[in-house]
Amino acid sequence: MLAFDFDGTIAPIVANPKRAFTLAKLRPVLRALEKRAHLAVITGRAIKDVKPRLMFEPEYVVGNHGIEGLPEFKAKAVKSKSICRKWMAQLKRDIKELPAGHGIYLEYKITPSRYISAEPPTGPGHSSGCNMRSTICGHSRG
Repeated sequence: MLAFDFDGTIAPIVANPKRAFTLAKLRPVLRALEKRAHLAVITGRAIKDVKPRLMFEPEYVVGNHGIEGLPEFKAKAVKSKSICRKWMAQLKRDIKELPAGHGIYLEYKITPSRYISAEPPTGPGHSSGCNMRSTICGHSRG
C-alpha cells in the first residue's frame, strides 16, 4: 500500500483551500499506480471535499485527520457535528469583533472546526483571537 497526504504532498499548499487539486504532473503517475498497488489518501480535509480534488481514485480515502472513513466514525459523527456547529457559531461571532483585514477565515470540518490565520493576530483584536482559541480549547472532545 502507498499512502499520501493531500495538502502539501500531492497537492500544493495554496492560500485558498478551494483551489487545491492534485498536481497535474502527478495525476498520470497516480492513475498508473492505482492499477498496480493499493493507494490511500489520508487528509485533514473532509472526504466529501477531497474526493473531487484528487483527479484519481485511490482505494482508500481517510479524512478529517483519520476520523472520517474509519469504522467507528459514523457512530460518533452526530455528536461531533453538534459540538462543531456550536464552535463555528461562537467563532463567527468572535471574528465579527476583529478589525477589517484581520486575515482570518474559518474552514468548517465535521470535526474539528478550525480557524486559519494568514498572519498572527496583533494589535487591536488580538484578544478576540485568544477568545477564538479558547472557544475550541474550552470544549471537551466528548
